[in-house]
Amino acid sequence: MPLSKSCMKRFLCAFLHITLRE
Repeated sequence: MPLSKSCMKRFLCAFLHITLRE
């Protein structure tokens, strides 16, 4: 898995976590 893809997935996970937390 490319680093860019991993970074995007981590960013998406974080975004989802924040959205779920709100």
